[in-house]
Amino acid sequence: MNREIHPLTHIKDKKKEKRKLFFLLLITFVNLSIFVYIYKSDIKNLIFYENKENIKNVPQNLAKVNNETNPESKKEITKEKIKDAKINFPDIKFNIDENYFSNILKDEKFPGEISFRPEEKSLNTQEKRKKIEKKDFAYYYKLAKKAELKGDIKSALAFYHKAYKFNPDEDILYKIAYFNYKLKAYYGSIKYLKRLVNKNPNYTDAYILIAKSYEKLGNIKKAILILEEAYYNFPNNKNIMRQLAYLYEKSKNPYAAADIYENLAKDGTFKDILKTAKIYERLGNKEKALFYYKKALEKDDGTYKLWIEDKISKLSH
Repeated sequence: MNREIHPLTHIKDKKKEKRKLFFLLLITFVNLSIFVYIYKSDIKNLIFYENKENIKNVPQNLAKVNNETNPESKKEITKEKIKDAKINFPDIKFNIDENYFSNILKDEKFPGEISFRPEEKSLNTQEKRKKIEKKDFAYYYKLAKKAELKGDIKSALAFYHKAYKFNPDEDILYKIAYFNYKLKAYYGSIKYLKRLVNKNPNYTDAYILIAKSYEKLGNIKKAILILEEAYYNFPNNKNIMRQLAYLYEKSKNPYAAADIYENLAKDGTFKDILKTAKIYERLGNKEKALFYYKKALEKDDGTYKLWIEDKISKLSH
Protein backbone atom coordinates (compact mmCIF):
# COMPACT_ATOMS: atom_id res chain seq x y z
CA MET A 1 0.00 0.00 0.00
CA ASN A 2 1.48 3.29 -1.07
CA ARG A 3 1.60 6.24 1.36
CA GLU A 4 1.35 9.80 0.15
CA ILE A 5 4.15 12.30 1.10
CA HIS A 6 3.00 15.28 3.12
CA PRO A 7 3.10 18.43 1.00
CA LEU A 8 4.94 20.57 3.73
CA THR A 9 7.80 18.12 4.39
CA HIS A 10 10.34 20.03 2.28
CA ILE A 11 9.61 23.29 4.19
CA LYS A 12 10.48 21.72 7.58
CA ASP A 13 13.83 20.51 6.23
CA LYS A 14 14.80 24.01 5.05
CA LYS A 15 14.13 25.46 8.52
CA LYS A 16 16.46 22.88 10.12
CA GLU A 17 19.25 23.73 7.71
CA LYS A 18 18.92 27.45 8.45
CA ARG A 19 19.18 26.79 12.21
CA LYS A 20 22.30 24.67 11.75
CA LEU A 21 23.89 27.34 9.61
CA PHE A 22 23.11 30.02 12.22
CA PHE A 23 24.74 28.04 15.05
CA LEU A 24 27.82 27.36 12.94
CA LEU A 25 28.19 31.06 12.15
CA LEU A 26 27.75 31.96 15.84
CA ILE A 27 30.44 29.50 16.97
CA THR A 28 32.81 30.75 14.26
CA PHE A 29 32.26 34.37 15.35
CA VAL A 30 32.96 33.54 19.02
CA ASN A 31 36.19 31.71 18.11
CA LEU A 32 37.34 34.58 15.96
CA SER A 33 36.64 37.06 18.79
CA ILE A 34 38.69 35.03 21.25
CA PHE A 35 41.55 34.67 18.77
CA VAL A 36 41.61 38.41 18.05
CA TYR A 37 41.60 39.26 21.76
CA ILE A 38 44.54 36.95 22.49
CA TYR A 39 46.42 38.19 19.44
CA LYS A 40 46.01 41.84 20.47
CA SER A 41 47.23 41.07 24.02
CA ASP A 42 50.33 39.35 22.67
CA ILE A 43 51.04 42.29 20.38
CA LYS A 44 50.78 44.71 23.32
CA ASN A 45 53.13 42.65 25.46
CA LEU A 46 55.54 42.28 22.58
CA ILE A 47 55.62 46.05 22.03
CA PHE A 48 55.97 46.84 25.73
CA TYR A 49 58.69 44.31 26.50
CA GLU A 50 60.55 44.38 23.21
CA ASN A 51 63.49 46.33 24.66
CA LYS A 52 63.02 45.56 28.33
CA GLU A 53 66.78 44.92 28.76
CA ASN A 54 67.38 48.62 28.13
CA ILE A 55 64.56 49.75 30.40
CA LYS A 56 65.61 49.50 34.07
CA ASN A 57 64.36 50.73 37.41
CA VAL A 58 60.97 51.99 36.23
CA PRO A 59 59.32 53.61 39.29
CA GLN A 60 55.99 52.32 40.44
CA ASN A 61 54.52 55.80 40.70
CA LEU A 62 55.05 56.52 36.96
CA ALA A 63 51.42 55.82 36.12
CA LYS A 64 50.30 58.01 39.04
CA VAL A 65 52.38 60.94 37.73
CA ASN A 66 50.95 60.51 34.23
CA ASN A 67 47.39 60.51 35.60
CA GLU A 68 47.97 63.86 37.28
CA THR A 69 49.77 65.59 34.39
CA ASN A 70 48.39 63.92 31.27
CA PRO A 71 44.67 63.48 30.58
CA GLU A 72 45.50 60.67 28.20
CA SER A 73 47.43 58.78 30.85
CA LYS A 74 44.94 55.96 30.89
CA LYS A 75 46.24 54.96 27.52
CA GLU A 76 49.02 52.46 27.07
CA ILE A 77 52.47 53.44 28.42
CA THR A 78 54.84 53.40 25.49
CA LYS A 79 58.60 52.98 25.35
CA GLU A 80 59.08 56.67 24.59
CA LYS A 81 57.26 57.69 27.79
CA ILE A 82 59.37 55.30 29.82
CA LYS A 83 62.59 56.69 28.39
CA ASP A 84 61.53 60.29 29.07
CA ALA A 85 60.39 59.56 32.63
CA LYS A 86 62.53 61.04 35.43
CA ILE A 87 63.42 58.41 37.98
CA ASN A 88 64.31 59.52 41.51
CA PHE A 89 66.29 56.93 43.49
CA PRO A 90 65.93 56.93 47.30
CA ASP A 91 69.06 57.50 49.39
CA ILE A 92 70.36 54.21 50.81
CA LYS A 93 72.11 54.37 54.19
CA PHE A 94 74.00 51.38 55.55
CA ASN A 95 73.93 51.12 59.30
CA ILE A 96 76.71 48.62 60.15
CA ASP A 97 78.13 48.27 63.63
CA GLU A 98 81.79 49.34 63.80
CA ASN A 99 82.68 46.24 65.82
CA TYR A 100 80.98 43.88 63.36
CA PHE A 101 84.11 42.57 61.66
CA SER A 102 86.21 42.60 64.82
CA ASN A 103 83.57 40.43 66.55
CA ILE A 104 83.72 37.93 63.69
CA LEU A 105 87.46 37.53 64.10
CA LYS A 106 87.40 37.67 67.89
CA ASP A 107 87.69 33.91 68.55
CA GLU A 108 89.56 32.98 65.40
CA LYS A 109 92.53 30.65 65.91
CA PHE A 110 95.42 31.30 63.54
CA PRO A 111 97.01 28.03 62.35
CA GLY A 112 100.27 29.55 61.17
CA GLU A 113 102.38 32.63 61.50
CA ILE A 114 100.78 35.88 62.63
CA SER A 115 101.67 38.85 60.46
CA PHE A 116 100.16 42.31 60.98
CA ARG A 117 100.78 45.67 59.47
CA PRO A 118 101.65 47.98 62.34
CA GLU A 119 98.69 50.29 62.75
CA GLU A 120 99.85 52.84 65.25
CA LYS A 121 96.86 52.48 67.58
CA SER A 122 98.94 52.89 70.69
CA LEU A 123 99.83 56.48 69.81
CA ASN A 124 97.75 59.27 71.25
CA THR A 125 96.29 62.10 69.16
CA GLN A 126 99.15 64.52 69.76
CA GLU A 127 101.79 61.96 68.78
CA LYS A 128 99.87 61.10 65.63
CA ARG A 129 99.95 64.72 64.54
CA LYS A 130 103.72 64.92 64.87
CA LYS A 131 105.62 64.61 61.62
CA ILE A 132 108.25 61.92 62.08
CA GLU A 133 110.63 62.16 59.15
CA LYS A 134 112.85 59.24 60.12
CA LYS A 135 111.38 56.07 61.66
CA ASP A 136 114.31 54.15 63.09
CA PHE A 137 114.83 51.26 65.52
CA ALA A 138 114.19 53.39 68.61
CA TYR A 139 110.87 54.59 67.19
CA TYR A 140 109.46 51.10 66.54
CA TYR A 141 110.95 49.56 69.67
CA LYS A 142 109.33 52.28 71.78
CA LEU A 143 105.95 51.63 70.15
CA ALA A 144 106.37 47.87 70.68
CA LYS A 145 107.11 48.30 74.39
CA LYS A 146 104.20 50.70 74.82
CA ALA A 147 101.78 48.29 73.09
CA GLU A 148 103.16 45.37 75.14
CA LEU A 149 102.58 47.22 78.40
CA LYS A 150 99.02 47.98 77.34
CA GLY A 151 98.42 44.31 76.55
CA ASP A 152 97.94 44.98 72.82
CA ILE A 153 99.83 41.87 71.69
CA LYS A 154 98.98 42.18 67.99
CA SER A 155 100.33 45.73 67.73
CA ALA A 156 103.38 44.82 69.83
CA LEU A 157 104.12 41.91 67.49
CA ALA A 158 103.88 44.16 64.42
CA PHE A 159 106.19 46.80 65.90
CA TYR A 160 108.74 44.18 67.07
CA HIS A 161 108.84 42.91 63.48
CA LYS A 162 109.69 46.43 62.31
CA ALA A 163 112.27 46.91 65.04
CA TYR A 164 113.94 43.58 64.26
CA LYS A 165 114.63 44.72 60.68
CA PHE A 166 116.72 47.58 62.06
CA ASN A 167 118.32 45.54 64.84
CA PRO A 168 118.21 41.71 64.42
CA ASP A 169 118.61 41.03 68.12
CA GLU A 170 118.01 37.56 69.60
CA ASP A 171 115.76 38.80 72.40
CA ILE A 172 113.53 40.62 69.89
CA LEU A 173 113.31 37.45 67.80
CA TYR A 174 112.27 35.55 70.92
CA LYS A 175 109.59 38.21 71.58
CA ILE A 176 108.22 37.70 68.07
CA ALA A 177 108.09 33.93 68.62
CA TYR A 178 106.55 34.33 72.08
CA PHE A 179 103.75 36.64 70.84
CA ASN A 180 102.98 34.19 68.04
CA TYR A 181 102.64 31.55 70.77
CA LYS A 182 100.36 33.82 72.83
CA LEU A 183 98.18 34.38 69.77
CA LYS A 184 97.94 30.59 69.29
CA ALA A 185 100.00 30.73 66.10
CA TYR A 186 102.14 27.78 67.18
CA TYR A 187 103.67 27.04 63.78
CA GLY A 188 104.76 30.65 63.50
CA SER A 189 106.28 30.44 66.97
CA ILE A 190 108.23 27.29 66.05
CA LYS A 191 109.46 28.92 62.84
CA TYR A 192 111.06 31.88 64.65
CA LEU A 193 112.36 29.76 67.53
CA LYS A 194 114.17 27.42 65.16
CA ARG A 195 115.70 30.44 63.49
CA LEU A 196 116.77 31.66 66.93
CA VAL A 197 118.32 28.30 67.91
CA ASN A 198 120.25 28.17 64.64
CA LYS A 199 121.51 31.64 65.37
CA ASN A 200 122.32 30.93 69.01
CA PRO A 201 122.25 27.25 70.15
CA ASN A 202 122.72 28.32 73.79
CA TYR A 203 119.42 30.24 73.96
CA THR A 204 117.79 27.68 76.30
CA ASP A 205 114.41 29.43 76.65
CA ALA A 206 113.85 28.79 72.95
CA TYR A 207 113.92 24.99 73.48
CA ILE A 208 111.30 25.24 76.21
CA LEU A 209 108.97 27.37 74.08
CA ILE A 210 109.39 25.06 71.08
CA ALA A 211 108.38 22.14 73.29
CA LYS A 212 105.36 24.06 74.58
CA SER A 213 104.31 24.91 71.02
CA TYR A 214 104.47 21.24 69.97
CA GLU A 215 102.54 20.30 73.11
CA LYS A 216 99.77 22.74 72.16
CA LEU A 217 99.67 21.19 68.70
CA GLY A 218 99.17 17.79 70.34
CA ASN A 219 102.60 16.42 69.44
CA ILE A 220 103.92 15.55 72.92
CA LYS A 221 106.46 13.03 71.58
CA LYS A 222 108.13 15.72 69.50
CA ALA A 223 108.12 18.07 72.49
CA ILE A 224 109.79 15.44 74.69
CA LEU A 225 112.47 14.70 72.07
CA ILE A 226 113.39 18.37 71.84
CA LEU A 227 113.64 18.74 75.63
CA GLU A 228 115.59 15.51 76.03
CA GLU A 229 118.17 16.82 73.59
CA ALA A 230 118.21 20.15 75.41
CA TYR A 231 118.58 18.37 78.77
CA TYR A 232 121.52 16.39 77.38
CA ASN A 233 123.23 19.62 76.28
CA PHE A 234 122.23 21.63 79.38
CA PRO A 235 121.92 19.12 82.27
CA ASN A 236 121.93 21.83 84.96
CA ASN A 237 119.15 23.97 83.50
CA LYS A 238 116.30 23.62 85.99
CA ASN A 239 113.66 25.14 83.73
CA ILE A 240 114.35 22.51 81.07
CA MET A 241 114.24 19.80 83.74
CA ARG A 242 110.90 21.02 85.12
CA GLN A 243 109.27 21.19 81.70
CA LEU A 244 110.59 17.75 80.76
CA ALA A 245 109.35 16.20 84.03
CA TYR A 246 105.92 17.78 83.43
CA LEU A 247 105.76 16.26 79.93
CA TYR A 248 106.83 12.86 81.26
CA GLU A 249 103.93 12.97 83.69
CA LYS A 250 101.54 14.02 80.92
CA SER A 251 102.73 11.17 78.68
CA LYS A 252 102.13 8.66 81.50
CA ASN A 253 105.80 8.09 82.28
CA PRO A 254 105.83 8.97 86.00
CA TYR A 255 109.02 7.05 86.82
CA ALA A 256 111.09 9.21 84.46
CA ALA A 257 109.39 12.28 85.90
CA ALA A 258 110.20 11.13 89.47
CA ASP A 259 113.93 10.83 88.63
CA ILE A 260 114.04 14.39 87.35
CA TYR A 261 112.00 15.78 90.26
CA GLU A 262 114.32 14.02 92.70
CA ASN A 263 117.33 15.70 91.08
CA LEU A 264 115.55 19.05 91.36
CA ALA A 265 114.64 18.43 95.01
CA LYS A 266 118.28 18.07 96.13
CA ASP A 267 118.85 21.80 96.18
CA GLY A 268 115.58 22.97 94.62
CA THR A 269 112.70 25.14 95.71
CA PHE A 270 109.78 24.24 97.94
CA LYS A 271 107.63 23.49 94.89
CA ASP A 272 110.21 21.07 93.48
CA ILE A 273 110.36 19.17 96.77
CA LEU A 274 106.58 19.08 97.07
CA LYS A 275 106.16 17.77 93.50
CA THR A 276 108.71 15.03 94.26
CA ALA A 277 106.74 13.99 97.35
CA LYS A 278 103.46 13.93 95.39
CA ILE A 279 104.77 11.81 92.53
CA TYR A 280 106.33 9.24 94.87
CA GLU A 281 103.04 9.06 96.79
CA ARG A 282 101.27 8.44 93.47
CA LEU A 283 103.74 5.66 92.63
CA GLY A 284 103.08 4.02 96.02
CA ASN A 285 106.57 4.63 97.37
CA LYS A 286 105.57 5.69 100.91
CA GLU A 287 109.13 5.83 102.22
CA LYS A 288 110.35 8.40 99.68
CA ALA A 289 107.05 10.28 99.72
CA LEU A 290 107.27 10.62 103.54
CA PHE A 291 110.89 11.76 103.30
CA TYR A 292 110.14 14.55 100.84
CA TYR A 293 106.95 15.66 102.63
CA LYS A 294 109.00 16.15 105.78
CA LYS A 295 111.62 18.04 103.78
CA ALA A 296 108.90 20.24 102.28
CA LEU A 297 107.51 20.96 105.77
CA GLU A 298 110.89 22.39 106.76
CA LYS A 299 110.78 24.92 103.88
CA ASP A 300 107.09 25.73 104.11
CA ASP A 301 106.19 29.29 105.12
CA GLY A 302 103.01 28.16 106.85
CA THR A 303 100.75 28.04 103.79
CA TYR A 304 100.73 24.24 103.45
CA LYS A 305 101.73 23.32 107.01
CA LEU A 306 98.47 21.67 108.17
CA TRP A 307 97.96 19.88 104.84
CA ILE A 308 101.56 18.49 104.81
CA GLU A 309 101.18 17.36 108.44
CA ASP A 310 98.05 15.42 107.44
CA LYS A 311 100.00 13.78 104.61
CA ILE A 312 102.81 12.79 106.96
CA SER A 313 100.34 11.40 109.47
CA LYS A 314 98.59 9.37 106.77
CA LEU A 315 101.83 7.90 105.34
CA SER A 316 103.25 7.10 108.81
CA HIS A 317 100.49 4.57 109.62
